[in-house]
Amino acid sequence: MNVEGGDGLTPLSCAAWHGHISVAQLLLEARAEVNAQDYRQRTPLMKAAQGRSIEMVQLLIAAGADINVRDKYGSTALQYAVMHAYISVIQLLMEVAVDFIAETCEGKTPLDIAVEENFGGIE
Repeated sequence: MNVEGGDGLTPLSCAAWHGHISVAQLLLEARAEVNAQDYRQRTPLMKAAQGRSIEMVQLLIAAGADINVRDKYGSTALQYAVMHAYISVIQLLMEVAVDFIAETCEGKTPLDIAVEENFGGIE
């Protein structure tokens, strides 16, 4: 269930990345580890935050995903959502009390990333 592929991704991470909600639901029902980390220490929630699926992010949070876990670069799911300018995912994460001042290994907060990328609509 939590076996990693050659790229270090678990089946749940793959489902999260590609937005396959029904597959993720089945995996979670079969006790897939919701906070499993790949070789870069990225979780399924981080993959979902990059994959444009608000439904997947909601599913993983409801299943107990740690919203503030950091990968090996110090990035959180919120930073990945900001990097990709996924406003709906950013809003959802902010609503569930994500650490919005968390800094990456480079000392960048989500707001720093938004300003650096010149994203409009992110305040």
